[in-house]
Amino acid sequence: MTLRLKLLFPDRCADRGTAHTALSMLRHLPGPGLDVEMIVTTTHRGAERRGVHAALPAPFDLLPYRWFGPTMARRSERYFLSKLVEGDVAYLWSRLSPGFMDEVHARGHVIIREKFSLHTSAAQRLARREHHRLGLHDAPEAIPDAAVAHELEEQDVVDLFLSPSPAVTTSLLDAGISANRILETSYGWSPERFVHRSAIGAPGRGLRVATVGRASVMKGTHLLLAAWRTAQLRGALILAGAMDPIIPTLEPAALAMENVHALGHTPDVSRVYRIADAFALPTLAEGSPLVVYEAMAHGLPVLVSPMGAGAVVRDGVEGFVLDPHDLDSWAERLRQLSDDEELRRRMGAAAQRRAMEFTWDRVGALRRELLIDRLTGDRMVFPLGATAPAMRVAA
Repeated sequence: MTLRLKLLFPDRCADRGTAHTALSMLRHLPGPGLDVEMIVTTTHRGAERRGVHAALPAPFDLLPYRWFGPTMARRSERYFLSKLVEGDVAYLWSRLSPGFMDEVHARGHVIIREKFSLHTSAAQRLARREHHRLGLHDAPEAIPDAAVAHELEEQDVVDLFLSPSPAVTTSLLDAGISANRILETSYGWSPERFVHRSAIGAPGRGLRVATVGRASVMKGTHLLLAAWRTAQLRGALILAGAMDPIIPTLEPAALAMENVHALGHTPDVSRVYRIADAFALPTLAEGSPLVVYEAMAHGLPVLVSPMGAGAVVRDGVEGFVLDPHDLDSWAERLRQLSDDEELRRRMGAAAQRRAMEFTWDRVGALRRELLIDRLTGDRMVFPLGATAPAMRVAA
């Protein structure tokens, strides 16, 4: 028996960000016993792939997504429903419109939900806590109550949640989702995208620390800047990614330092990894950030929060796992890596070895085995393709 997954990613198909993760699943999940097709809104130029079906023709990709995105996403949902046939498993990504998942469920399909970040209830709590700590009482609500209510409602019809990290699993359990409906896995990285080597910096130049991704409160950018300012090191702190306007108001002194470089959006992040000696991400709310996998693949020791560590980074082995708000510990570890070249070499080598366990081909093969075991074995209450009000994954 071959398990058929139809993956819905209701966004444009561009090989970056979350879409890159979804495309990686399309490339590496299929194999003996498992087929995967992917439905997207549009295919971005250069990101066309076999097995990807766009709800809208290519010219629609030119429309400003800020204005037309929601309408286009709804179109992809209708197209997805038209392509579902009996026995298909609905593999759903991203936020979906109210009622859509109920309709998939009513048709008798098993529903898998990819949780690439925390449950919205947990993410909202963390965001509110940090905004309160910073005194940002007038800041816009990052996650509205309606979004939390929507996820709490739709989770009742999901058969299986795929969790990429212990933090995500905890957030799902806290939201009332039983452990038997959670399948723990990971994300990965693509060797073909990078020259995954990092050279130890020349003596005397100081420590070059990189962080990659949007600079924001929830990524902990303000905390990293404060830790760097506290550490007072030679070298450089390199921020590669667009920056939210709030960050300069929180750490103007750090951003004014001569050895802090905010690059903005950076297409070639591999170059950033290659010129760095270490990687840092004190993120406050996360799933399992791909930038950590990539930094490790480049041979960089990593300093991360528990959210950033996922199931990949082991404290004291590939780097350090630190409380994001413990700025003294961050500064101390930064100084330690700056002063101890042998430690950097040892942790960087361990990080690179560890990263090789999480290439997308390995992650895809493991996920395939886990899904086939869970969805075609004795754990299924109903056989795939049966018409029933609820096709539940049993304990």
